Amino acid sequence: NLFVISLRGAGEDGQLGLGDLKDQAEVCEVKALETENVISVFSGSRNSLAICKDGRVSFSSSLSYGFVLIS
Repeated sequence: NLFVISLRGAGEDGQLGLGDLKDQAEVCEVKALETENVISVFSGSRNSLAICKDGRVSFSSSLSYGFVLIS
């Protein structure tokens, strides 16, 4: 990545993609995406989405506990 993907906020439904249900009061790096070539990131109250340069999409939502990469 050309940049570090960091976040903070409510995580009670797994929407932060950190692999747990904890809230993050302090900014932390999303380790699951550090080896991906992410070109764009979108975030909402219940989901996060990252688009990779090769066209793959990675997302985390209230239905998952970590980022899911779709080819």
